[in-house]
Amino acid sequence: MRGFLAFALTAISTVTACGDAQPALHLLTAETQAPNSDSGGGSVSSKQNSLAAPFSGKSDMASQVSVDAKINPNLIFCPTGTWYSRAEKLCVNETQAFGPFTRKMIELCKKYGGGESACEGVTWARSFAANLRTTATCPRGSTYDQNLQTCVEGSEVYGPFKVSDVDFCRQRGGGQVCETMRWSQSFFPLRVRGGSANRILLSYYSNRNNYDEVYDEVLQFYPPGRRNGCVAFMSTALRMSGTAVPLAAYIEGESVSLVTKPFARYLQVELGWMKITSANNLQPGDVVLTEDDASYPGYPAHTYMFYGWSNQKAGIAWVIDNQDFIHERNVFGYGTYNFTPFAYALRSPE
Repeated sequence: MRGFLAFALTAISTVTACGDAQPALHLLTAETQAPNSDSGGGSVSSKQNSLAAPFSGKSDMASQVSVDAKINPNLIFCPTGTWYSRAEKLCVNETQAFGPFTRKMIELCKKYGGGESACEGVTWARSFAANLRTTATCPRGSTYDQNLQTCVEGSEVYGPFKVSDVDFCRQRGGGQVCETMRWSQSFFPLRVRGGSANRILLSYYSNRNNYDEVYDEVLQFYPPGRRNGCVAFMSTALRMSGTAVPLAAYIEGESVSLVTKPFARYLQVELGWMKITSANNLQPGDVVLTEDDASYPGYPAHTYMFYGWSNQKAGIAWVIDNQDFIHERNVFGYGTYNFTPFAYALRSPE
């Protein structure tokens, strides 16, 4: 549980509070992992995402795709050997358009006699693809998502994508899928508007390189690292993204950067962050505190950053914390991932 762990940050001995345990499911894995907790690392074997083999041997263009890209002046990414057609809103060469395409377009392709193999392929005849896509903002079957600011069909997003989005996808381990026009939403960055501390935190902490930098920084002042390190990670991510959470600040002798109770109090009292008491009102970038550890009243068992919903109806969220980079968690503490439930979240003023 809370597992007091003494650590002398200065002359004052401080205890940490992060005894919450959970099975960590890495963002890029398609299989359930063994249980993980604050006492262990987040290194797990993973199965490649089902979209990470986008060509399926069904396209003659597959072998021509390279990690190199042709980048046109408006920063749209198209694979080597293709370019962006503004009129058709597709990556094309002289005769072909590059996909994969939306599920609806594939359905229509088959309906019009395109054939199973050809319709499931990565490239279609250019005029055929353009006619099925139409010139609407989004390809047929998808809609424009205001939060993601891209075209979405189910759990997938559709390009052509910006070069920065492709870079983000690669950082997430998307591999060759990042070279295509259809990704899982997992590989696509959330858009950050405005300047609140939570939005800046979201933009910073959801970058894998930045997460690794936070980990390295934590080890400088808290050698146990992941073990009972939820506040160490969260406070460091805030500092490194520009929020003033002093490393050497204490409330009633307990470190703001190592213990959940003073950490939450500092954000509310000193920085004026407001408390969000309903998980249904969570927004990406919110700092979540769980219910108290039963053995230590007043001390939330865990803190993490809310990244977004994986399955809101089931209470499954994507979160970032000391246990791992983006992974799933049951916010309400029941069902498949059973651990300490949500108590409240903290959000900075605009």
